Amino acid sequence: MLEPIAQYARSLLVGDCAARIGRAHARVYLGLAEQAATGYERADQVDWLARIEEEEANILVAVDRSLDAGDPRTAARITWSM
Repeated sequence: MLEPIAQYARSLLVGDCAARIGRAHARVYLGLAEQAATGYERADQVDWLARIEEEEANILVAVDRSLDAGDPRTAARITWSM
């Protein structure tokens, strides 16, 4: 049931609005990835690994959208942090 809702929501996002939302989404997950990168080196690394596992789908979408938008730098930073 969630997929048809997601498809409908995506169909409403067009043009500049979609681009802004895609960039904002990528920024959020870039920040999370960079926080996790430092978290992997601390005592709470297991907690960070669990959090990143929960967010894996969103992280992959952020990488894909960054590449689709012509922003390989953001995609590379997310990937490098992981």
